[in-house]
Amino acid sequence: MTHMAVAKTIIEQFGGGRSTYMIGAKNIVAHNEKNGGVSMKHMKTTINSKPANYFKVLLNENDLYDLEFGWIRGHTYTVRETFTNVFAEDLVELFEDTTKLYLTMGEVRF
Repeated sequence: MTHMAVAKTIIEQFGGGRSTYMIGAKNIVAHNEKNGGVSMKHMKTTINSKPANYFKVLLNENDLYDLEFGWIRGHTYTVRETFTNVFAEDLVELFEDTTKLYLTMGEVRF
């Protein structure tokens, strides 16, 4: 699988294009490190009481995901939190719990 295909798959696992709009994602980049991945800037939030506006997801050799959350300002990058060996079905919940940014609107009932 190419690194572009891995990046597209990860975005789909996060909910596709709608989820990127929900978090104000920009500067979306496909990575070829490890087995491929994707990174993007998102709207400012806090992680452990520190600002965060960036995350990266990489497919590792165990066919699981490594996530990194951080802060970019100018030419400086600071890592805020990392998670390793995350299952695909846990990606959305981990992202939402860590950033407090939601990827879906939920179900509306009338």
